[in-house]
Amino acid sequence: MNGVDPAYMTQADWKSVSQLLVPLWMILGSGLGLGFSMLLAQGALPSLAASRDITAATARRARPPLYLAAAVFLAAGLFSVVLLISRLGTVSDIYYRGAI
Repeated sequence: MNGVDPAYMTQADWKSVSQLLVPLWMILGSGLGLGFSMLLAQGALPSLAASRDITAATARRARPPLYLAAAVFLAAGLFSVVLLISRLGTVSDIYYRGAI
């Protein structure tokens, strides 16, 4: 049989695999949050101000909080990547052939 037989994985192995998935979901969430914040700040607000649906002053006031939110999402994404890299040892513990 090639690969790992799930019967040989212990409960601790399954727990470490599930903990490896948490940073992946965090990366997805922070990437979506970063993209949405930047889309609003760089695309939607200037477009709304140009079409005079909102005033230019309102657009200028609304952009800094969106940039702050984007910075928070970026920091969360970088933290998630570092967390994922630190937990990658799980893969080599379970799939010991060819893993470095």
